[in-house]
Amino acid sequence: MANIRLKYAYWQSPVGYLFLLVGDKGLCKIIINRPLEDCLVIAKKRYSDNIEADQEALGNIILILTHYFLGRTRSFNLELDWEINKATPFQKKVWQVLAQIPYGQVRSYQWVANKINVPQGTRAVGAANRSNPLPIVIPCHRVINADGGLGGYRAGVQIKQTLLEMEGVRLK
Repeated sequence: MANIRLKYAYWQSPVGYLFLLVGDKGLCKIIINRPLEDCLVIAKKRYSDNIEADQEALGNIILILTHYFLGRTRSFNLELDWEINKATPFQKKVWQVLAQIPYGQVRSYQWVANKINVPQGTRAVGAANRSNPLPIVIPCHRVINADGGLGGYRAGVQIKQTLLEMEGVRLK
């Protein structure tokens, strides 16, 4: 994997710093609210040592995310690189379902499990959510507990709640 060339930007968003990582085929990783040094260690370990900062190259992605945070866009028209993440078929199914959850709406882990025809798989759905490499863009924050509770979120439940509130979702 060391031959893969990646570019990154580290950008201050309303929910904290976003580390954005792009490969030849598109956006492949978003890390929310972690120190840059930690993000680089994660990216180098997972993807490649050949990583360089290029805020300008990621300008369009930052612009689209800015519009999302300002409430001006409700979907993401971005090139995504799924291959680099080496996801399991199950994870890919879950992420495809997550991508279909409309802006400003939530679904339960059970709903996602039913949608992929694994009704007993709510914990596995939760695990796939945790491993989502593209939070916000693949909206795992829109998945909540069946009782209306927030459930977990890799970047922290407060950020999940903030994202949902930005989208106009009101929870119990």
